[in-house]
Amino acid sequence: MENGVIINGIGVSPGVIIGPVYLWSREALHVPERKIAQEEVQSEIVRLENALMETRKQIRNIQKDVERQIVAGDASIFDAHLMVLDDRTLIEEIITDMRTKLVNVDVVVKSVCDRYAQILASVEDDYLRERVADVRDVSRRIIRNLTGHADSSLNDMPQKHIIVAADLAPSETAVLRKDIVMGIATDLGSPTSHTAVMARALEIP
Repeated sequence: MENGVIINGIGVSPGVIIGPVYLWSREALHVPERKIAQEEVQSEIVRLENALMETRKQIRNIQKDVERQIVAGDASIFDAHLMVLDDRTLIEEIITDMRTKLVNVDVVVKSVCDRYAQILASVEDDYLRERVADVRDVSRRIIRNLTGHADSSLNDMPQKHIIVAADLAPSETAVLRKDIVMGIATDLGSPTSHTAVMARALEIP
């Protein structure tokens, strides 16, 4: 093709698609740091608990939608997301850091979850490395619920497109509409990632 660009990749979901490209990038989450007084810690913990409950509800709703549309086995990948939310060590570390540093919980959630993701990314076990995407997916959702930022939707495209992105989170892939999204191509990921599992289950190349 004249003036064309050929990019070779690894197929993780069967199919061949030709169509217009929609270059998508996730909106950066701006989390401003705010110093808090000792007496504000408890109210920040309440904010955290509320955000965790809302995040759990959102993930369970996605899980139920996947079970209705596909099969229960594929929906089970979101059990890993719920496990992150129920990880008491992670939650206690967030609360301890907040008490020590006396900064708003939004900032602490981001720093602690980033630290967990970096630890997982450094291990030799392929399964654990793949869970980095799950931790980042959950932490973004918690922060959005803390800050009140609406989640961006990939289903708002005016016509059918192939989504090209640096990465797609499992929860973002799970809610894609096949009548709008023709296919996806990402820079990150692997055949065993939860995003790839979702793409195969939805039969999106």
